[in-house]
Amino acid sequence: MNEANRELYLKSLQKWGKVLQVNMAVEEMAELTFALMKELRTSNEERRSNWGAIKRAILDEIVDVSILLEQLRVIYFISDAEYEQWRKQKLARLRERLIDAEESNEDDEEFEEEEF
Repeated sequence: MNEANRELYLKSLQKWGKVLQVNMAVEEMAELTFALMKELRTSNEERRSNWGAIKRAILDEIVDVSILLEQLRVIYFISDAEYEQWRKQKLARLRERLIDAEESNEDDEEFEEEEF
């Protein structure tokens, strides 16, 4: 995280406090959940005709959540190094699961992609 953003997050924390900022993070995650669920409930025809608006709504919420996640890292004193270490571990675990799934030739019907 760059220093300018860290300073901005510290100022927002000083202005509004931890409780409000954590609540805001939860609210933004709920809004992202809502946008994603709305897209999944959308018919293929509607998705094709309104894809720009659907994508913008999801993007807007992803950005909001990303900003609040960075603020949470400041609130909970999570350093960049600590974050990256955990992130690398989680990505390594994902790679291992994919390798295991390929080796066992599991059918992943649950994860079939829908056409747009």
